[in-house]
Amino acid sequence: FSDAAYLMYSGKSPYQHETYRYTPLRNLDLLSYNIQSVSSCSELYAFFSLWKDSIFAFRFILWLFDLQDISIQRMKAETATFYASFWILNPFVMFISTRGSADTIVCFLVYCTLYFLQTGWIGCSAFVYGLAIHFKLFPVIYALIFFLYVRSQGKSAIMFALLTICSFSFFTIGSWTFYGKEYLNKALLYHATRLDYHHSYSLLFYSSYLSDKTSTYLSFLVQALLLLILSIRRYHQVFLAVVVASLLFVTFNRVVTAQYFLWWLAPLILEIPSSSLSILQWVGLIGVFLITQNVWNAIAYQLEFNGINLFL
Repeated sequence: FSDAAYLMYSGKSPYQHETYRYTPLRNLDLLSYNIQSVSSCSELYAFFSLWKDSIFAFRFILWLFDLQDISIQRMKAETATFYASFWILNPFVMFISTRGSADTIVCFLVYCTLYFLQTGWIGCSAFVYGLAIHFKLFPVIYALIFFLYVRSQGKSAIMFALLTICSFSFFTIGSWTFYGKEYLNKALLYHATRLDYHHSYSLLFYSSYLSDKTSTYLSFLVQALLLLILSIRRYHQVFLAVVVASLLFVTFNRVVTAQYFLWWLAPLILEIPSSSLSILQWVGLIGVFLITQNVWNAIAYQLEFNGINLFL
């Protein structure tokens, strides 16, 4: 991020940095500093910049849980802080946020969208939702959920949809105006066509390795069908619907990296207070997740770093 920001600061395209595949808006905060004075310690600067973004999202979640009109149930501040700490003090979230991921910003924007939907500020929710999709395409999976939820609240769902499209188009066309095809190819189209079978948790990692397009199309159809059914049947439980939609999308995606887990972990915080699972069940589920993830990591490490054929 710091290298891409320095390119922008110098009047160049951030996409000259080979691995920068994000919206140029991501670097606007960095441009407010004198980048040249910290270029010699860019890694340290990037660390603090990402940490700042993480804290920004953490603080918002704390605030969010203290609001009566969006909380699932009225809570004391101490109780709200307890649930929010599953995000704030989560070592996984901290690690992902400081290793070079801007996904906490997208999570923050999704939270904003949910907040404005709950308070009836449809224009604000649509504007922020369009910005969230611009930052990263995946929040588009909530579109039908939000559309049906707005309609069920007696608001203009068509207006919500149009304002979302306008918001997304405004930021996207603006970025395209400045950086042209380079922006479209690296920030948008890349994520739609990305294949990564080395460090991927995807169920389809091996078929991706074999360039099996049939499995890719089938996974897309499964995603689309399940999201459609979920949206129609659970849109009124908007928090739950967002959590499950995120889980479905990540589970059946052809590429899954560690930061994808933040996509369902963030909205899951909103569902924990109303969960019927016992503490023991939660501990068991978390344990299974961590064990299987690290078994996969151990095998993937041998494959990617040591070149040992462990596909079987």
